[in-house]
Amino acid sequence: MRIKLQLWKRLKALGLFRVFNILLIIGLGIFLSCHRAYGFSLTSPAFKKDSSIPPLFTCNGKNISPQLNWQTPPDGTQSYALLVTDPDAPNGEWTHWLLYNIPKNSTQLVQDQNEHPLPKGTEIGKNSWNQDKYGGPCPPNGNHRYFFVLYALDQPLKLKSKDTTEQDIKFAMHGHILGTAILKGTYAG
Repeated sequence: MRIKLQLWKRLKALGLFRVFNILLIIGLGIFLSCHRAYGFSLTSPAFKKDSSIPPLFTCNGKNISPQLNWQTPPDGTQSYALLVTDPDAPNGEWTHWLLYNIPKNSTQLVQDQNEHPLPKGTEIGKNSWNQDKYGGPCPPNGNHRYFFVLYALDQPLKLKSKDTTEQDIKFAMHGHILGTAILKGTYAG
């Protein structure tokens, strides 16, 4: 007991006790911020993560959106945004689908969302074809990766333009992202 007390006094005198407490608080903060998004996931019954997207959901099929399901959103989620992109497009990233202000109580988007109503309050942005709808994978050559990225946000996005782009959404999300869930698929046309 006497040794512990002497060690305590030395640490306190050196200011190491304060440094230790600061590091403990920082570590706890990092743990909690990472933990609140733990388990947030995005899946589809149409294809598994890192697998090929069936032709039905591409320009070679019916070009309809796959069903998407998500679970375990981070605490404090007030809305979602979904961006579907192809980083392997010849002229840089190609945007296939943009949705934002998806209500916080939503847990899925049904298959063929172009033909079914979006969850109430959901807004849609312009894809790289300058259309406000889903445009499926349609690579000009080779095997491309498609990222379905769902963002959990601490507030709905305040965007007024009917021509909202991916850059507009990313700018509006800055500082409001609580977590992300990613589903990656591939397709070779």
